[in-house]
Amino acid sequence: MPLRGMGVCRGNEVSAINIWDFWAKRYESLWVQKYSLAPTRRLVIDELKELTAGSVSGRKLSLLDVGCGTGQLLAEVSAGLRGSFDFLTGVDTSSQMLMAAEQKAIPAARFCLGGAEDLPFADSQFDVVSCCHSFPYYRDKLRALAEMRRVLKPGSYLLIVSASENNLYDKFIMRLVKLTTGKASYPSATRMAEMLQAAGCRVAAQKKLKVKFYMPSIILTIAKAEMGL
Repeated sequence: MPLRGMGVCRGNEVSAINIWDFWAKRYESLWVQKYSLAPTRRLVIDELKELTAGSVSGRKLSLLDVGCGTGQLLAEVSAGLRGSFDFLTGVDTSSQMLMAAEQKAIPAARFCLGGAEDLPFADSQFDVVSCCHSFPYYRDKLRALAEMRRVLKPGSYLLIVSASENNLYDKFIMRLVKLTTGKASYPSATRMAEMLQAAGCRVAAQKKLKVKFYMPSIILTIAKAEMGL
């Protein structure tokens, strides 16, 4: 079924059996929206505001959200940062998630079916790439980071945030989460920084999301694409 909107791009074949297709209609009513996903989006948007505050050129920017789900982040960026971003793109492996995203009719947004390990975009296409909570589920994490770096313009920023196993409590909680979402691994903050460096990005900062005490560590890593790669 074709997706509506500004256009559809397709990467390599994605699995027809996708647990996120199952969760698509329930996704925005899950309890983690309140205690994890919504606070994460606020943190990312605050960071985007900081990144764009110093821009004096007047040129509006492009944003790619990898693992965009139902388009919640792009909808909030469109509403709150319309003066900074005029080209929004979301990519996901779940056609059902993308259909839900398209139904939001987000201005200047397009949605693409594809995987993070083989992004269906040209080199150096985006000013900012974000990835919120989908990274632990990527089979080849180093390749996914290399792809995000590839589609970023040199000197631009990657914002990647996910649960992070930095201690025994984190590992225990995330083992329970896997029972509902499938196979995943949650890199520590240190390991995330190492992988980003290997992918050609320089880590600018890492910030821990402040949520309920019983939630695992959720880390936002801000990385800058190195020049000349």
